[in-house]
Amino acid sequence: MKPLKTLLTGGIIIISHSSAFAETTTGLYLGGSIGQTELIDYELYESSEWQTLINNIRSTTGNSAVTSASISDPIDENSETGVSIFAGIRIAQFIGIEGALSYHGRAKSELSSTSTYTTTEGQFTESLTAEAETLTYSFKGSLNLYWELNPGIELYSKLGAHYWYRSYEEEVQYQLNAPDSANSLLIRTEPNYNEKEFSPFIGIGFQWQLAPDISVRLETEYLPIDSDKRTDWDMHSYSLGIVYRFGAKGSSSFSNKNENISKKVTACNEKYEEIFKLCN
Repeated sequence: MKPLKTLLTGGIIIISHSSAFAETTTGLYLGGSIGQTELIDYELYESSEWQTLINNIRSTTGNSAVTSASISDPIDENSETGVSIFAGIRIAQFIGIEGALSYHGRAKSELSSTSTYTTTEGQFTESLTAEAETLTYSFKGSLNLYWELNPGIELYSKLGAHYWYRSYEEEVQYQLNAPDSANSLLIRTEPNYNEKEFSPFIGIGFQWQLAPDISVRLETEYLPIDSDKRTDWDMHSYSLGIVYRFGAKGSSSFSNKNENISKKVTACNEKYEEIFKLCN
């Protein structure tokens, strides 16, 4: 939850320093964001899957007499820094279309087990370790709907699809140390794969206008993954972003304020030249 708290704190600071503008400009925009992506239920193997893997290796090697093993606590780094670049068009005040390219980070997982047993030949020690890395990218397209809460502050939602690419690299190593080194063995496998597919996604966020052409976003997205080769590991992301709007214009109140200042300076220079010092 620490990354989420950091993003929320940043969003609150931005709100407290933002200015309100009465008008939101339609048209093209470009932006980027950074945050955290979490792979939901990310783990290399469940306990039952791990035990099945051990049993399969033992039966293959003729070492099926062992009945128990000490399994380590898994080390799962399922929350990684993610970045996105996006572009879109605000068709109207309440609707827009957006596309994005997102890098969701590199998640890691480790698991191991060891066991020691004694036979008439002496003491045997076996170990099984597995390490994996999961890298995911997404090309996203969405329909965005906007609701103005206050001048310059909007709530928006996203509904769309993402074409995701996932690279999975795993290394599994089984080692048996026997009293007679001739009976020891080492087995290493690398079940790697790449996968890509279309899946839907949803998102929701807040957007604050800091200037006529600059806004900031605080958003969260849920991106399902439908994998045919491994556990799905859906993704949940939190991010803080900045948006630049092309051709944006300020509100009428903002423009009038500048116009009044200009008139005052002109008056001081032309009509009241003799008391210019007082105008300043």
